[in-house]
Amino acid sequence: MSTTVPYDPEDFDNNPFSEQVIKTVDAGKQPKYSNPQGGQGQSSITSPFRLPTDSNQEPSYHITTKVENELVMPTETEIRRFIPERFNQNRRSICLVITDIEKNGTDSSAFKNPVIKFDAFIKGLNGFRKNSYKDIRRTYKELESFAKYLNINNIEVFVPGLPSIPTLYNMGSPEFKSSVSKLLQEWMNRITKNPILIKDHDFVLFLETNDFSYSPTKTMSQSIVATGLRRKTLKQLAPPFDACRRLAEFRPLVKSLYIVSQKLVSLLERIGKLDKNMNGLYSIFYRQLRELSMVEVEEDMPRLWTKLEKVMQLFNELDLMKRLSYNSALNECLLLVIRDSFTIKESLTNRHLLMRELSQAKDSARKKFEQVQKLKSKPIIDTLKADEASQSLEAVVALEKELEFKVDRLTYNMLIESEEYLNYFTETVRTLFRTLAYQQIQFERKKLALLANAKLIDVSHSLHRLGRESLPLRKDPNRIEAWSGGSSSRNSTADASFERDMQEYETYLDNDFDTVLPVLNPSAQSSKKKVSTQSAGNNLTEFNAKNAANLLGGTTF
Repeated sequence: MSTTVPYDPEDFDNNPFSEQVIKTVDAGKQPKYSNPQGGQGQSSITSPFRLPTDSNQEPSYHITTKVENELVMPTETEIRRFIPERFNQNRRSICLVITDIEKNGTDSSAFKNPVIKFDAFIKGLNGFRKNSYKDIRRTYKELESFAKYLNINNIEVFVPGLPSIPTLYNMGSPEFKSSVSKLLQEWMNRITKNPILIKDHDFVLFLETNDFSYSPTKTMSQSIVATGLRRKTLKQLAPPFDACRRLAEFRPLVKSLYIVSQKLVSLLERIGKLDKNMNGLYSIFYRQLRELSMVEVEEDMPRLWTKLEKVMQLFNELDLMKRLSYNSALNECLLLVIRDSFTIKESLTNRHLLMRELSQAKDSARKKFEQVQKLKSKPIIDTLKADEASQSLEAVVALEKELEFKVDRLTYNMLIESEEYLNYFTETVRTLFRTLAYQQIQFERKKLALLANAKLIDVSHSLHRLGRESLPLRKDPNRIEAWSGGSSSRNSTADASFERDMQEYETYLDNDFDTVLPVLNPSAQSSKKKVSTQSAGNNLTEFNAKNAANLLGGTTF
């Protein structure tokens, strides 16, 4: 049944993100409980943030946004109180440098669980026996165990997700080792930059145990908020009220990023299968196209169809490798985003669970306090019951203060790390686009080099001459135009030149682009052109026609 009373949203306010009214406390009144650090006052999460007054504070904790009277970043005083690890963090550091990727075994699956060899350098941290460790060997599964331990025992930290082993390259190839080393080095740099993770006592065990013998210590039960079926049940409930607007808006953002990235990865898998099917169909098409040479009358024309079929088959393979490398780079980045966003989402869920426990502890403390007041108001006081009620109240109040401190610590640290992750995500996406742009340009330049070397197009009119118009074009007298209409000896020389080029590029494809492309214009490899090409490639934020021409006119061939 519909009502005739119009809906007025201003009649009531049920917005959980609306501005909270902070009541001031009189100077003569003291707060009811003291915090674990010895000071007194209410939870700093429900009170407005204050502007930093110390001019010597670290520049990384600046104010980024402001919502009326609420500032989103903690001050130096709050960092000293709740996150002492982040104060003077430049005095403590761990540097891990990967030196080699080794195989683990002798069978075909030796690189599915590779051995990572790295060095470690320690500065300003207690518990380590040495300041440097050489030739530490850990398998990939040991890294997984270490990452899982850090994620469980540091609920206030957005622990970076461990990247997976890439599958695009052949196991054990130089490209495979370079890719694995790059991914794991970036992960190690991220965990060693976190001042809370490097002070974890298991870091000592991870670096000082013998090779292939690392095992994480047993997880502390109090560090786990909720697991299993209980966690799934609590996640179905509505989240508690969050006074920190930035984190309240950050979790839906990360969750949507996680879901969208999963969808993109599934779509990339389907696109990869379609690319392989399309490559097979194009190969059949070019083989059938060669059959048209039977209708030719001239003797030289069948060679045209043969050359066309060979070139198009080679182009077909180049296009497939171009699309596969493009999809692989995107998939690699998206998988890393999925792992990071899942960890961040679960960390924010842990904070919600702690906030719900804190709310329950406050309700329990209020009931215990009322019970003690009722016992004291009776004319005849039972001493045993009064002592038992007082002890119960003290235990609940201690638990409330402990949970309150944990929630404050989680909130302040997550505020800092949320900004750090957004900056890292932005830089990662920019690097990905820059890499993809260079990658696609390189593949197109390889096509142009093939066409020019095979004399299918005039070198002076090729796109690889962009940016080289002022340089002289050196012509090789030993290379003869294939379609100049000369004698049969000329044609045989052109055919031999074409076959030589075909063999070079087939070898190039078989070696996964390890060999060097034939150089058409060595004089173009001048330092001036290198500088201009590098300056144009580094500024991809203004990727226009001029920059594209400079990149295409580089000195690869």
